[in-house]
Amino acid sequence: MSLTDVSKACKLTLAALTEEIESLGLIIGSDWRAQPAVSVTDAAGLVDGSLRRDFDHGRGWSDYQAEQLQWSAARESTRRQAFDEAWKSAVRAGSNNGFATDKGHAAAREALEGTTGSIQSRCSASRSPGCGRWFARSK
Repeated sequence: MSLTDVSKACKLTLAALTEEIESLGLIIGSDWRAQPAVSVTDAAGLVDGSLRRDFDHGRGWSDYQAEQLQWSAARESTRRQAFDEAWKSAVRAGSNNGFATDKGHAAAREALEGTTGSIQSRCSASRSPGCGRWFARSK
């Protein structure tokens, strides 16, 4: 469909529509009259807003996943560090591996007591723009 027809249906100027199309990463091709055009599917998505909604949702989901990975990595790093310190301390004190491992696990559990909770609650508390956007849209 030609951009002129789509801009009329969207009630946008041609420049604003072109900017929206480029921000969504869509391709502007040509119709049979060599006029700038988009596919019928893309035109329908632009008119009803589903392309923008899906694009924003995808970006929010990606941000959420990235933050979840960071949170998990930080939590695992804390756990490993606490375990290693307690285990090494017990081994240096002459304890056998089984006892040292028990000490390490106990220290790891204690270190993680303050970091428990879901990524959603941590994300909402931090008011992160990425995952906050995703959780607001998914409710």
